[in-house]
Amino acid sequence: MSNRTSPHSAKNPTLVHTLFSNHDRQATLSALPNFQRPLSTVMARLAHFEFDSTDEPLTLEPSHLRHALTLFLDNQISASNLEERANQIETRDDLRVYDTDDEITASIIFDLANPTLQGIITDKNCRTAFDQVNR
Repeated sequence: MSNRTSPHSAKNPTLVHTLFSNHDRQATLSALPNFQRPLSTVMARLAHFEFDSTDEPLTLEPSHLRHALTLFLDNQISASNLEERANQIETRDDLRVYDTDDEITASIIFDLANPTLQGIITDKNCRTAFDQVNR
């Protein structure tokens, strides 16, 4: 049996960068606002990419925010899950708000990501946020 390191080894940084292409980055980023995978899975996968990206940022659409708020209002996710995702979305340079002039969406994301500053996440404030996104 050979002592060679497998080219598929996680210890092979060249392979890690080739396995995770720009398409993979976009697909993984998309899972964040779409709630397609557990947050820990998304963040572990994103850790394989360099923090700074020259790729076009993924656009956060109002529909993403409506979906997240609906999941919370339907008791399918917890306030802490909503907060953690909003926090990740808020701090990423490779995600951007649909319209750079959309202060409402940016404000809602900030509020959800910072309940200590903005108040805890409740059904009432999520319904209000949902109504604001639908305007």
